[in-house]
Amino acid sequence: MKALRSLLVIVLISLTISPALAASKLVTPAPMTLIANILSEKQVTGALIKAKTIFLFGNTQTDPVNTNPHGFIEAIGDTGATLWSLPLQSGTNDVITCATFDAKGHIWVVGTSGPLTDTAATTASQSPTVLNPDSVVPSPVSPLRSDLTTLVLWEVDQSGNVISTFRSDLSRSAIARGIVSSPAGLAITGVVATVSGTAGFFLQTDHLGTFGKIQIIGSTDTEISSIVATSTGFLLSGSSVEKLAGKPLLGTRDAIAVSLAVDGGKISSVIRSTNTSTIRTWRVATPSLFLGGDAVISGKISAVVTKFSSKMVPTWTTRFPATGPAHVVDASPNRLMVFASDSPLIGIGGWKPTKPSLIAIGFDAKGLIKSAFSAKSVSQPIAIGYSTALGLVVVGRSGEKGVSIFHALTR
Repeated sequence: MKALRSLLVIVLISLTISPALAASKLVTPAPMTLIANILSEKQVTGALIKAKTIFLFGNTQTDPVNTNPHGFIEAIGDTGATLWSLPLQSGTNDVITCATFDAKGHIWVVGTSGPLTDTAATTASQSPTVLNPDSVVPSPVSPLRSDLTTLVLWEVDQSGNVISTFRSDLSRSAIARGIVSSPAGLAITGVVATVSGTAGFFLQTDHLGTFGKIQIIGSTDTEISSIVATSTGFLLSGSSVEKLAGKPLLGTRDAIAVSLAVDGGKISSVIRSTNTSTIRTWRVATPSLFLGGDAVISGKISAVVTKFSSKMVPTWTTRFPATGPAHVVDASPNRLMVFASDSPLIGIGGWKPTKPSLIAIGFDAKGLIKSAFSAKSVSQPIAIGYSTALGLVVVGRSGEKGVSIFHALTR
């Protein structure tokens, strides 16, 4: 009965009018300030923010001329000037996907690549520990690239120097989706191929490149999109159609929040967020347990955010019609969601876009809208961050190949 009550809370809160939409006062978006337009053949996949510096990372484009694509990381100052740019290449076909800071301020960039023919790489035993050998569900997602089977880590200082590089052979197709500092050093999560589809994975390493055993979450159709450290361990967010830790599928596809113990060896809880006949996904989470993602029903997309308590009980939720998922960031004492919209939004004054345009909405602790910002030339957010010096920073698509960086002081 206790589990049933918890399940009903998740379903009901997703159907309840959000406090933000219940607010009567309209908030008009203030225009964000442009830092830089970057017209480049590089594919930016993410960004980190530290004080007045934006660290962009990603991959070079694959084309007939560039037959050996590689990763990169570069630092952009608050004036838009490139401070330094560093190629990241471990030997073969690297794909960079995420990064984080450690306690020293060093940047750890993670990607996947093909195996090297002769390497002294640090490789852990990869006999997986399956965390949820529950029921098998058909219809797995599309297979991952078969050539990307090795996890690669680069340690880079803030001057653009590579300090160390580590590799771990996963012996299966994989893509990293999130990395965070952990008591052991670093915790990495993402998606791996299985015999019958795809599953999430969790892996820890110390700063010397000693990798632990990979943990597998799901077996046929589960994806993990992000990871944050919590007071009791880790929170992994994503989506699944499988039964996980005894929690069955409720919608067409459920958004999931998986809590792991600090050693990563045990699932302490699985929270499923769902609506009838809806595809739900959590794309990102913050340390304050503010989760962002999307809901798709009958081809219509909503950007969705939910604030959870420390016990993973939803306290408020908000959704808006959108053209993609919500990105979220903590901006103490408030929280911000960023997404692309092509229609008017309840609670937002003067917002009548004729094409997908970026909007950021700030909420107080109760989920009421307190602020809004816009960057109408951006059609899709790639990454967002926050620093006291720059406020909210948004990196997004602008034009066919361009990337723009905007910021807004939200305090």
